[in-house]
Amino acid sequence: MLIKPRWRKVIRDLWLNKNRTIIVVLSIAVGVFAVGTIATSQIILSRDLSNTYLATNPASATLMTFDSFDQDVVDAVDGMREVAEAEARRRVTVRVKTGPDEWRQTWLVAIPDFDDIKIDKFEPESGAWPPPDHEILIERSALSLLDVKEGDVVLVKTAEGKEREMRIAGLAHDLNAQMYVFDGVGYGYITEDTLEWLDQPSDYNELRFVVADHRDDYDHIQEVTGRVRDKVEDSGAMVFVAFVPPPGKHLFLDPFIQAISIMMGALAVLSLLLSGFLVINTISALVAQQTRQIGMMKAVGARTPQIMSMYLITVAIFGLLALLIAVPAGMVGAYLFSRFIASFLNFDVTDLRLPTEVLLAQVGVGLLIPLIAALYPILAGVRVTVREAISEYGLGKGRFGTNRLDRLLLNVQNNRFLRRQLTRPLLLSLRNTFRRKTRLSLTLLTLILGGSIFITVFSLRVSMLDTLRGWLDYFRYDVAVQFERDYRIERIIRETLDVPGIVEAEPWAFYNTRRERPDGTESDSITLLAPPLDTTLINPTVIEGRWLAPEDSRAVVINSIIRRNEPDIQVGDKITL
Repeated sequence: MLIKPRWRKVIRDLWLNKNRTIIVVLSIAVGVFAVGTIATSQIILSRDLSNTYLATNPASATLMTFDSFDQDVVDAVDGMREVAEAEARRRVTVRVKTGPDEWRQTWLVAIPDFDDIKIDKFEPESGAWPPPDHEILIERSALSLLDVKEGDVVLVKTAEGKEREMRIAGLAHDLNAQMYVFDGVGYGYITEDTLEWLDQPSDYNELRFVVADHRDDYDHIQEVTGRVRDKVEDSGAMVFVAFVPPPGKHLFLDPFIQAISIMMGALAVLSLLLSGFLVINTISALVAQQTRQIGMMKAVGARTPQIMSMYLITVAIFGLLALLIAVPAGMVGAYLFSRFIASFLNFDVTDLRLPTEVLLAQVGVGLLIPLIAALYPILAGVRVTVREAISEYGLGKGRFGTNRLDRLLLNVQNNRFLRRQLTRPLLLSLRNTFRRKTRLSLTLLTLILGGSIFITVFSLRVSMLDTLRGWLDYFRYDVAVQFERDYRIERIIRETLDVPGIVEAEPWAFYNTRRERPDGTESDSITLLAPPLDTTLINPTVIEGRWLAPEDSRAVVINSIIRRNEPDIQVGDKITL
C-alpha cells in the first residue's frame, strides 16, 4: 500500500529530527508520568487504607479510665441498645531496655482472647499467635524503635520498678496502633496471665465500642459516647479520655495521605503546564523552520486543512510515543511511591491495579493537552500565504520595526557609539530575540514555570522545616513525666535535678475535663494544663487575646483545636467545664 506524500513527510520529519522528537516526547511524558504517578498513588493509598482500616472493625469510640473496671461494666455497655458490641482491654506502660543506659517507653496491651478480637482487630505478622505466657508480641513498626528482632529476650521494667525478662514471641500488625514516629512509644501485646505475672491489675482500663446505628454520624456517636461514659463512671471508674475518631477514617493516616496528595497534585499540575508550554515552543519552532515548505506545499495545491492535519498528526504521534513511555513508568512510580508511603505509615498495599479513570486521564493528558497546546502555533503557521512564506522566512512576516520596542532596538543598532561597543553577533541576537515576540513570551513563560516549580518545592521544604522549628520552640522541654498519683513538688523537683544532665525542671498540674455547652451537651475530653506562671519551658503563640497573668482567677487560654471543635467560644466568653 502506497503512503501518501504528506504522511511520508510526517514520518521523515520524525525520523530525521530524532533529537527534537525525543525532546518533545519526553516533554509530554513528564506531564503524563506526573499525573499517572500522583493520581494512581492517591487512589491506591486511599483505597487500600480505607479497605484495611474498615476490615479491622474500628471502634466508634474509645474510653480510657484512671480506675479499673470489670467485665460486668463491659457486659452492661454491650447490652445497651445503642451499642452493637463492646470490648475491653488493659493497657500498661512499661520501659524496654534497648542499651546499657537506654530505655524505651512501650505500651503493653493485654488481650482477653487473641482468637476472638471483635473491635480494632489486628493480625499476626510472624511468630507465635497468641503469644505464650510471659512473652510479647511486638507491633512490627516498633522493631526499629526497640532495636530488636523476633526471638530476642528483652528486659522490661514496670512503672512500679519491677523488672522481668521477656522473649519476643512474634510480630503483629495493628493499623490502629499509633506509630512510634509520632510519639516515640512502641506497642506490644500480652496475655492476661502475663499481665498478672507482671504484678498488674487484671481488670480493664480501656473500653472500645461500636454503635449499632448511624455509624457515620459523628454527632450520634458523641451522644452515645456520653451515655456509655455515664454508665462507666456510675461503676466508680473515672473516665479521663472519651475519644471519638472521624467515622470511617483513620485518625492519623487519612489526613497525612490527604496532605501528601494535595502537595503532589499541585506539583503534577505545574509539571503538566510546563509540559504544555514545552510542546507549544517546540511546535512553534518546527512550524517556523518549515514556513517555506508550507509555502511550497500550498504552491503545488495543498489546502490549509491538509497541512494542518499533517502537523496535528505529528503532535498526536508525539503524544502516543509519550504514552508508551509514561503509562508504564507512571505505574512503576506509583507502585514505588505507594509502597514507600505505606511502609512509612505502617499499612500494606495489596491492590496495585491501574485505575481506569487514571488511564483515561493519562490518555487525555498525553493526546488532548498537546493537541490543544499545539493548535495556536499550527494555525498561525499554516495560514501564511505562498508569497509571505517564500519572501519572509519564518513567522516575522516583515512586521519588525512597527512598534516602539522594535524602533528602540533599531536605534540601538544604528547608534554609532553602541555599534562600536557591541559586537555584530550581539546586535543581531538582540534583533532576532525580539523579532518573534509571541515565541519569546512562550519561552519566558516556560522558563518562569520551570523556575516556579523549583521554587515551590524548596519553599515547601523550608516552610515545613520552619513549622517544625516553631513547634519545637513552643515546647522547650525534652521530657514530660506524668505520675499516677500526687507527690510533693519539692521532692519531685529535688529528685529530678539530682539526675546528671538535667538542668531545669518544672511542676505542672493537669486534669481532664469536658465542656458543658449551653444546650446541655458535652464536648470531647479537654486536658487542662497548669504550668507555673513564670514558666520557661513553653513559648506560647497567642493568636488572639493574651496569656495568663498573675492576677487572673478562673481564666483559661484555649488552643486552636478547642476553638475548631467548639466554634462558638470567643475571647471574653465564660465557659463551664
